[in-house]
Amino acid sequence: MRTLSRVAIACAMLAGAIAGASACGAPAQGDAAEHGAAAAQSSTDERAFGDQYTFHNGLTVRVARPTSFTPSKTAYPNAERAVAFEIVIVNGTEWPYHLSDLSITTSIGGEESAELIDTTQGYNGIVDISAEVPVASKTRMTLAYVAPRQPDDIRLAFRPDPDTTATAIFVGRVQPVVSGP
Repeated sequence: MRTLSRVAIACAMLAGAIAGASACGAPAQGDAAEHGAAAAQSSTDERAFGDQYTFHNGLTVRVARPTSFTPSKTAYPNAERAVAFEIVIVNGTEWPYHLSDLSITTSIGGEESAELIDTTQGYNGIVDISAEVPVASKTRMTLAYVAPRQPDDIRLAFRPDPDTTATAIFVGRVQPVVSGP
């Protein structure tokens, strides 16, 4: 799994270097609108949790600092510890944003982490994946992921569209467990 993570990071760095060498590395606005996202955009940007990132097409994402918690006995998958993130998406594009286009991956200590569903504590995942975020509107969601017991570095990669390599990566450190969501 570490090798896969290293390959993914190397590919992301290479894509960023190629994008930087091209003429601005961004698509014409018409191309992005045509595909409903920044289809030709190729970039990766790293931010601290709590910061926000605005993609070339106008879509903005903010990922709050992770909150560590102890999952309930009904959580899936079964885990001793998890982290939750509040994610706010603001649609500053010229078209509705489809949540089904969204890709989020989280890694802790260099290992990919599984999404955790704990309905008892309100961590339901993306409830309506077919929902749209209208133009000039925003949506909030809270997602949870399995975490190791010890503090470790964490990365959440947010890719707004499957047809783009543009990715906002939020980084920080998992803190000790606190009670409740």
